[in-house]
Amino acid sequence: MRILVDVRRRATFFAAVACTLFIPTVYDATDPLIGGRNHIGLVFVIAMLISFWQFHTATVLAIFTDRVRRRHHLVRGRWAVAVAATAVVVGFRSSHVDATNHLLPPAHANQPGMQLFLWAGSGFIIWVCGEPAANHLRFLPKVDSPRFKAGFGCFAGGCIFMGLSLANRLTLG
Repeated sequence: MRILVDVRRRATFFAAVACTLFIPTVYDATDPLIGGRNHIGLVFVIAMLISFWQFHTATVLAIFTDRVRRRHHLVRGRWAVAVAATAVVVGFRSSHVDATNHLLPPAHANQPGMQLFLWAGSGFIIWVCGEPAANHLRFLPKVDSPRFKAGFGCFAGGCIFMGLSLANRLTLG
């Protein structure tokens, strides 16, 4: 149980960092402090990936009691975040983003590197939302408490809506 609490705290911390950096005035003020050229956008996306990865880990720890299945899901999550983070960094580094602009993705979306940056980060978040939603829905019939069942259902629904909204944003540009 202690591990689950620590994971949730890390998820909350990195989400708070990402959300704070997403505020345009904070973004514009902090980017020059780390060299400009939208490096704070990269920090923002990496913080989001880590937050969602921790969210995935907390969900796996909460749902699965079988150690083998739990380990399988956790290892898959570690590989997914490593691949996504690497693709995000490679995409960012291969993009031409000179001036600080808190609208980083729309401003540079026509560049192949930025496309990799956007698709890798968004794809990871969609997967991280889809897997817990599927697991929650699979275990929903086994839940006896109506309140807990409602919470499980709301959590799954929120994950589904987050994944769909991000997929919609990607496909419509």
